[in-house]
Amino acid sequence: MEVENKYVTLKNYINGNPSESNLEITSTLLSLTIEEGSKDMIVKDLYVVGSKKILLLQEIDAFGIWRVVASGNPGFQKDDLVGGVLGWEEYSIVRPGTIINKITATDFPLSYTIWVS
Repeated sequence: MEVENKYVTLKNYINGNPSESNLEITSTLLSLTIEEGSKDMIVKDLYVVGSKKILLLQEIDAFGIWRVVASGNPGFQKDDLVGGVLGWEEYSIVRPGTIINKITATDFPLSYTIWVS
């Protein structure tokens, strides 16, 4: 299955504080299928907090919480919740070696786990 994956990029250099006019939403098609034998995961964004590291016309990294949509990684299953730093986008591909943590504590609001994941 393919989806339109929306992501945020910096449209122009920022003078002072960033505003909505500095950002642009772009999209690309993304397959939600993991190839057999791959250890990749595909995750869907639930919560995201922008990062200070922003490069012109490149994807913006962000702290966030994601739900696993598809996984070839034996440590993560579909519907697991994970947190870490990924792109500011609707779906992200998580490759082996990416530092990401499974979220198991759900007895407080999920958005709180952004800073402890």
